[in-house]
Formats: sequence, C-alpha cells, structure tokens
Amino acid sequence: IFNFYHKKVITRSKFFVKNVMIVGSASECQHFFKNFRNKRYNLKLACIKNPSQSEKQTLNIPHIYLEDNLAFNIKYQKLNQVWIIASNEYSRLPLIEKFANIPIDIITVENTIGISDYFMEKIGNFSLYQTSFTPFYGEAYALKLFIDFILSSVALILLSPIFLIV
Repeated sequence: IFNFYHKKVITRSKFFVKNVMIVGSASECQHFFKNFRNKRYNLKLACIKNPSQSEKQTLNIPHIYLEDNLAFNIKYQKLNQVWIIASNEYSRLPLIEKFANIPIDIITVENTIGISDYFMEKIGNFSLYQTSFTPFYGEAYALKLFIDFILSSVALILLSPIFLIV
C-alpha cells in the first residue's frame, strides 16, 4: 500500500520538482539540455568535464566546471540530484568520486536501456540508474556504528524501567 501511494504521490506528482545538475562533456550537456523534457525535473546547471577553449566560448547553457567548488555550487543552486551522462569518452568513477563527500543523489543517465538492479525509470530516450554511494564508509562507517550502538544502549537503559512495568 505504501509503495502505491509513494509512486502515485511522490514520483508522479507535479508538486515535487527536483533540481538537477548534469555532468558530462560540453556537447553532451548541450544535447541533453535541448532534448530532455520533463516537468518533474528542473535542469538548472551543467558541470562540464574538460572543455576546450572553443567550447567555453560557445556554451549557451548555465554551467560550471569540474575544477570549481562543487559543494558550494550545489548548495547555492539548491540542487537535489547530480546526473552523470554515461559516455565511452571517459570513466564515470572519477566523476562519482568528486561527489562522494557531498550529500546528494547521484544518477547515471544513458541513451540505452539495460538490465540492471539499479534501473530507476525511463524518461523519453533516457534511462536513469541509481549510482549514489553512502557517505558512511571506512572510518566514518565504523564511527557511525559505534555511536549508534552507544545511543541505542543508553536508550534501552533509560527505557528499561518502563518496559518492566508494562
């Protein structure tokens, strides 16, 4: 029941619009801005990977570069998601790592549909795949587990008299 209402209210609603930043080469981003149409997603910005001098002069879309302060731009533009355009020209892993410490959803966009557990939806000619990683890994994950254990133990100790009465 919950999944039905979530799908109907959240994913298909016109009230919940997501602000999106596209990451890719200059030509891919311009092509995407021209051809993508969907009322639920607001394409606010493009993050251009390795632009040439001629591309820098001819860009006619709102853009930043990978060398810019990404965390500041994401907060300033109030972005909800980062969409990385899948391409054979470059590897996505270094791009994903640039956003690893920023709490934002990372989604991979492809022109073809494949079979994957991470497939989210198809919008027009574009397929969206969930790519986000949890910010808790390594030492941060161990610290989170330790804090969760301590806080849950304290809560159980404080609430144990109530449990004994009931």
